[in-house]
Amino acid sequence: MAPRTTWELVFGRSSRGRRGRLAAGASVRCEPLERRALLSGNGAGSSVLGTVVDDIGDTYLVGSFKGTVDFDPGPGVVNLTSRGRSDAFLVKLDAAGGLLWAKSFGSAGDDAARGIALNPLGDDVFVVGSFSGTLVLDPADPEASLVGAGRRDGFIASFDSEGNDVWARSFGGSLMDGINSIAIDLSGTVYVGGEFTGSVDFDLLHGGTVLTSTGRGGRTDGFVAAYSLLGGCLWARAVGGGKDDAVLGVATSPAGLVVAVGEFEQTVDFDPGPGVARRQSQGDADGFVLALSRAGEHRWSFSLGGRDDDAVRAVACDAAGNVFLGGEFEGSVDFDPSSGRTTLRSGGEEDGFVAKYSAEGAFAWVRGFGSPKEDGIFALAVDPSGGVVAGGRRAEAVSETTWLRGRPQTRIRWREAGYAVKLDDAGRTVWSASFLAAAVGSGSDSHDDDDDDDDDDREERRRHCYASVRGD
Repeated sequence: MAPRTTWELVFGRSSRGRRGRLAAGASVRCEPLERRALLSGNGAGSSVLGTVVDDIGDTYLVGSFKGTVDFDPGPGVVNLTSRGRSDAFLVKLDAAGGLLWAKSFGSAGDDAARGIALNPLGDDVFVVGSFSGTLVLDPADPEASLVGAGRRDGFIASFDSEGNDVWARSFGGSLMDGINSIAIDLSGTVYVGGEFTGSVDFDLLHGGTVLTSTGRGGRTDGFVAAYSLLGGCLWARAVGGGKDDAVLGVATSPAGLVVAVGEFEQTVDFDPGPGVARRQSQGDADGFVLALSRAGEHRWSFSLGGRDDDAVRAVACDAAGNVFLGGEFEGSVDFDPSSGRTTLRSGGEEDGFVAKYSAEGAFAWVRGFGSPKEDGIFALAVDPSGGVVAGGRRAEAVSETTWLRGRPQTRIRWREAGYAVKLDDAGRTVWSASFLAAAVGSGSDSHDDDDDDDDDDREERRRHCYASVRGD
C-alpha cells in the first residue's frame, strides 16, 4: 500500500488509483487565457470560475453548470447533467485543448466550484466552492458526500490526476458561508478566502479557531485562513463591518505577502491585529486590497471605489512582488491610493479594469475595458515573459434581422461574451479576443436594452470568469 499524503491522514480518506507524475515544486498559477475552451449546453449554461495549469501543460477547469452540458470542446460528446439547480464541475484538458476527463458533483440545490490550486507536493488538485444540502462527490461511494450545516456551506476537496475524489471537508455554520478562492505557496501552506455569517470554526482538524461575523441581520464578513499541509489551522482573519463583505480572491507573493481582494460596504477595519486600518466605502460597495504577512499580520491595505458598486475580483503577483488587480467599477473611480489622482470613468453600466501596484501597494497604472452594458475582469494570470493576461465578460451588440410581411426588421440585442486581453508590463495591449455565446433567446445569457435582471442573476454573472488553454 502506497504511503498516504498528509491531507489523507487528516481526513481519513484513501486515494483510489492515483496515477501520474509527481508535481513537486510545480508552480501554482492560472493559465493565460490564450485559447478559449468552450463548453456548450442545452441553453441552461455553464461558467468557468477557476483554472490552473500543471507543469506538463494539462489544464484543469472548475465552475458551475445547469441542465445538460457537453464538456468535450472537440467533436466528441461528453454530456453531464446537474443533479439540482446547479452543480459543480471539474474538467481536465491536455496541452492541445483536448478533453481528458470531466466530472460533476452536487446536491439538490445550488453548487459551484469557485477556485482550484495544485498541490506542490503531489499530483492532486485542491478545489474550493460552495454548496447547499448534501454534496455528493461520487454517487458510487456512499462515504463521498458532505452534509451541510446551514443554508449554504463552503467545501474544500482534493481530487487525484484522474478525477477520483481523495478527501473532502465542509466548512460553515448555520447560515450563509462559502469559499471563493485558494492559493498554495511552494512551502505547502494553503490559503483560502471567502465569506461567512455568524460563528464559524475555521479549524478543520481539531476545532477551536472560531470567528464571529460583525454583520447584522445575517450579513456576511469576508475571511482569509491559512492551513498547513497537515490540515491544522495556522490562523484565520475576518474582514467585515456591519453589512455584506467578502473576500473574492487570494494570491501569494514572492515578497512574503498574502494578498486578499474583495468588496465591502460602509466602514471596515482591515487590520486584524491591535492596529487600526479603517476604510469607508464611497458608494454602495467598494473594492479592497489587503496585504497580510505569511503569519496573518496587516502590512498594507487600501480601497477602490466611487458612488456606485465597485469590486476587486482577481489578484495575481509577479516574480518581483508586483500586484495586479482585476475587477469592475461604475462611474468615476480614483485608482491611486496615494495623494495623487488617476481617475477612470466607466463608459457603461459597469466596466472592467486591470491595475498594477508595487509590492508596497504603490500605484503604477490602470486600464479600463467596457461596453455600454455590464462588463468585468474576473481572472488574472501573470505572464512569465512579462505583463499580465486578464479574462472576464463583456457585452457585445449583435444585429438580428427577421422578416415581417416581406420586410426586414432589424433589432440590436446585447449578448454576453467571454473576453481576454494581454497587457505588457507597462499596461499596453498586446492582443485581445472575445468569445460570443452561441445562442440567443430564452435560457441564454443574452439580454435586451430594457431587460431587468434580479439580484441573484446579476450576482452570478458578476462571478463569472472565462478560461482557456495555455499557449506558451
